[in-house]
Amino acid sequence: MHYLIAVLFLLFCGCSKSASNVRDSESRNTETTGDIDSKTDETTDSTTDTLFNIVDTDRPRELNFTTIHAGNFIFGSPEGTPCRSAYREDEVNVTLTRGFEMAETEVTQYQWKQSGLALPQQNVEGDNFPVTWVNFYEVLAFCNALSEKNGLSRCYDLSTCSGEFAAACPDGELYENGCGCSADDCSDSPNIYFCSGEIHTYENWYECPGYRLPTTAEWEYAAKAGTTTTTYNGDVFADEKYLCHEQPVLEDIAWYCNNSNDQLHPVAWKHPNQWGLYDMLGNVSEWVDYLTDGESLDFMDGSPGESLIDPNGAVEGNSKDLRGKDFRSIGCWMRSASQYAEAPDTRLRHAGFRPVRTLFE
Repeated sequence: MHYLIAVLFLLFCGCSKSASNVRDSESRNTETTGDIDSKTDETTDSTTDTLFNIVDTDRPRELNFTTIHAGNFIFGSPEGTPCRSAYREDEVNVTLTRGFEMAETEVTQYQWKQSGLALPQQNVEGDNFPVTWVNFYEVLAFCNALSEKNGLSRCYDLSTCSGEFAAACPDGELYENGCGCSADDCSDSPNIYFCSGEIHTYENWYECPGYRLPTTAEWEYAAKAGTTTTTYNGDVFADEKYLCHEQPVLEDIAWYCNNSNDQLHPVAWKHPNQWGLYDMLGNVSEWVDYLTDGESLDFMDGSPGESLIDPNGAVEGNSKDLRGKDFRSIGCWMRSASQYAEAPDTRLRHAGFRPVRTLFE
């Protein structure tokens, strides 16, 4: 009899301990924090090491938004910043007078399919992987579809657009830096989706009530999230000879050359910034609504060094901005102020986007 009681006692303690461990594990896995500096436990670290072998079987993420309040910040980066682009990153004092909501992750393939639009051919398929191979104009179509779904005015007039939306390559191949079916130049692909003329339905882009791409000022303001370091988790150092080196401040927040295994990854597997936005650095570069040929933000909107309010940027140019860099990028390019540009009809395997919407009082 005493033996039976002892066995039952041990079984009860073991079950209780296992249940406690499950609850502790679930608590760690569901906790969301903006404290980038907090250390993860050993279980989390070992999980991160095996991410490359995990198939994306998670439940599809819905399109959720985070509120970004109006405010003031310094756009750009100071001279001497590693990998700093001349002119393009000139510091400008910027005030954004309206708050906005921004998608907490890059738009995923599942979220794109929910819009009813054709999904372009993808190198990596999975509901929670970012959409890639979408050019600037195809992204605008998604924003319009999202506006219509929510009963809001469209921010873009795409009536001049021509070509095949989400055109597939007839040879079934996707290229590293091509658009449509060309490995070298967009002009070689006659079916590429392209728009001409003025596409904005509101002269002041910030006044559109529907969904749109962020301006470059909105994107950088959201990425910095009140920080003044080169990333929202601290400063990167210069990569010697532009080779890939481990950057400790990036490991917990971004997929880049040192930890991505040259692969795209599902969204939100790294820590968010202080304002709850995931993958603002790395994974895929993000289209923003900023026309640039490499000039500073105040090139058209003001005099050099002059403070700007709700800037759009230049009204003429050949390229649209991409922000945040991607899974192939070296560490010193993975900065909140880093930017580069591509022709708006270009389709890239490492470029995606996230929409925003102005919040009115």
